[in-house]
Amino acid sequence: MLKQQAVTGNGTTVSQEVLDELLVERLQSEQFTCQVKTISYIIEENKIERIDLLKIDVEKSERDVLAGIKERDWLKI
Repeated sequence: MLKQQAVTGNGTTVSQEVLDELLVERLQSEQFTCQVKTISYIIEENKIERIDLLKIDVEKSERDVLAGIKERDWLKI
């Protein structure tokens, strides 16, 4: 992904090893366990009769969210 030797702004080079170390330090990941609910569950739980605007921001999982909407609830959206 990165070249073997990267050139910095002042013309010096940085080795792949140094770049890898920087990436490991700065790109740490964490895992979280969280409870999720389908839109249909929320509609039922809150007795929602109509949704005028449905905003979905789920980082490339929109299809999964939409797949969780029951057929009967599409009429409310």
